[in-house]
Amino acid sequence: MRNRKMYSNIIFFIIILSLFLGDLLIYTGLLNMFFEEKETIWAGIIGFTGAVLGGGITYYGIRMQLNHRDRELFFQTVHSRMEKCKDFLNEFQDFFESAIEHKLMIKDFDYHNSHSRYDNTLIKNFCEIINTDRISYMSVLDYESAKKAKELRISLNYKMRTYVLEDITEVYEALEEIIEFRNLFYNTLQQLEDTLIDLKK
Repeated sequence: MRNRKMYSNIIFFIIILSLFLGDLLIYTGLLNMFFEEKETIWAGIIGFTGAVLGGGITYYGIRMQLNHRDRELFFQTVHSRMEKCKDFLNEFQDFFESAIEHKLMIKDFDYHNSHSRYDNTLIKNFCEIINTDRISYMSVLDYESAKKAKELRISLNYKMRTYVLEDITEVYEALEEIIEFRNLFYNTLQQLEDTLIDLKK
C-alpha cells in the first residue's frame, strides 16, 4: 500500500511536470513570434522554470520527510496501543456478552406488560469503569473514536443519573451503547493491525 501511494505520487508529479513543459514550449513559440528581445524573455522563463521546479522538489522532499516521520511515530506507539486495546477488550468482554444476553432477554420478555423491573447493576458497573479509566482509553483511540466514546459515556451517565433506566426502552438503548463502546476498541485494534501489516510490506 505504501509503495502504491509512492508510485501514485511520482506519476502525479511526472504528469504535472509534462503539462508544465508542454505549456512552456507553446508559450516560448508564441514569444518567438511576437517579441524581439528574446534573450531577456528567455532569461525570465528559465528563472521562473527553475523556481517552479525547485519549489516542487522541495515540496516533495518535505512531504516524503513528513510521511517518514509519521511512519516512525506509528511504529513507536502501535504495539503499546494494541496491547492497551486488548486489555480494554478483555476488561469489557463480560459486559459485552452480558449486554447481548440482556438485549435478547428484553426482546423475549414482555416487560411492558409486567410488573418486573430491570436490574441496572450491569450498566451501573460499566459506567463506573469507563468513568475511572477514561484518560487511559481515550489515549488509545483516534480522534473520531475518542469523540464517539465520550458521547456514549455522557449518554450512559445521563441515563444512570436521571433514572430514565426505569423505562425498558432506555435500558435497551443503554445496552446497545455498551456494545458500541466495546466495539470502538475492537475496530481500533483491527485498524492498527491492518495498518501495521501494510507498512511492513
